[in-house]
Amino acid sequence: MDAAARQIAATLPAAGAVVAEVDASALAPGSDAFAARLDAADPLAAYRGRFRFPAADASGRPPVYLCGNSLGLQPTSTRAAVLEDLDRWAALGVEGHFEGGDAPGAAWWTIEDCA
Repeated sequence: MDAAARQIAATLPAAGAVVAEVDASALAPGSDAFAARLDAADPLAAYRGRFRFPAADASGRPPVYLCGNSLGLQPTSTRAAVLEDLDRWAALGVEGHFEGGDAPGAAWWTIEDCA
C-alpha cells in the first residue's frame, strides 16, 4: 500500500465497523472522491486562502497552477505591503527608508538577511 492509499485508508471506518454503503470510487486514484479525501487530509489546506489564484476559465473550471519558473501565486498581503512602501516613498522620499514606523517592511540595505 503506497502512502496515498494509507492516508485515505486512515480516514475510512475501522475494520468490522458497520457501514451503510461504501463508495468504491472513493478509493480509485484519479477519481473526484479520491481527490476530495486527499484535500480534506491536507495539512497545508489552511494556507490556500493566503494566495490569489487566476480566474476560472470560460467553462468555470479553476486553474491548475503548476509553474516552476515564476514567483508563484501572489500572496494576498502583497498589494497592501507594496502600496504601503509606495505611500511612504511618496510622503517621505528617500527618508522613507529610515523613518515611518517599521520603515520599510524589509529594509533594502538588509534584504539579504531576510532570504
